[in-house]
Amino acid sequence: MKLNIKTLLLETFIVLPFILFAQASNTQTVRVGSIYGDKKFSNSKMTPEALEADKYVQKGRNCRDLKHYDSAIFYFQKALELTPKDGITYYRKAYVEQQLYYYKDALADYNSALKYAPYQANLFFNRAFVNIKLKNYQASIDDYTVEINKWSRYTNAYINRAIAKRSMGRFKESIDEYDTVLGIWPNSTLALSNRAWVNLYLGDTVSGMAGLNRLFSINPNFKRGLDNKIFAIYNNANYEECITEADNIIAKFNELQRNYFTRGKAKYNLHRYTEAIADYNKTLEEFQNDPARLDGDHEKTPI
Repeated sequence: MKLNIKTLLLETFIVLPFILFAQASNTQTVRVGSIYGDKKFSNSKMTPEALEADKYVQKGRNCRDLKHYDSAIFYFQKALELTPKDGITYYRKAYVEQQLYYYKDALADYNSALKYAPYQANLFFNRAFVNIKLKNYQASIDDYTVEINKWSRYTNAYINRAIAKRSMGRFKESIDEYDTVLGIWPNSTLALSNRAWVNLYLGDTVSGMAGLNRLFSINPNFKRGLDNKIFAIYNNANYEECITEADNIIAKFNELQRNYFTRGKAKYNLHRYTEAIADYNKTLEEFQNDPARLDGDHEKTPI
């Protein structure tokens, strides 16, 4: 049989690629999470368990985006029963548990995520926040340090590490952290506000008020700073002024549990005991509505 070179070339470079393209077009693909985001993989490369798990993951993500967190946990758990080494799903589940204040569960799942997907972005950052809520302050500091070592200008990590150090009574170190942030970002309102609070707590009213004045020149309505201003007025025993300022802020924002608390203390010092009790009760009510408040940029939304 004589070989026809023209026919061979035609089949190799025109017909064969067309057949392969047609086969590829008929291959079902699914979207699965990776440490780099979502990628497409052919179902021919995935086990039946992985394909089924991916369906649960998509349902979980949809529920998470709708803030149906309990349902999201259910679907992520179903996915993990099928693919128990899927670090990204542990990460997603931990994030949802974090929103529901299930901090012990979140910590366990972040630890599993770290085991199976150690390079997931913001994993150490989010785990550090959970450790703060569980009062594991040194563990939190260690995780924020990992993030800072990866990127020396990670201002939110410095701010939250300062909060952990402040919680341990390491006030001078926390001020140093805020100074680092202000060296990177001079107009960081959160760093200015938190630094002022530490100064006020330590009795350094001059430095504290100087920080607040600088803050208000940038943003006169920054809530955390207004909060700290009331604290400073109270520390100076200006109780009537403290009550007036607290009234203004509460009317404006209708929140901030520590404003009710400080106003209650001012009223107590003026012997207005019934009003003080009412403010303390409001403080408890606000705390029960949102027990997870932290004056830092505490978490990153996962993939």
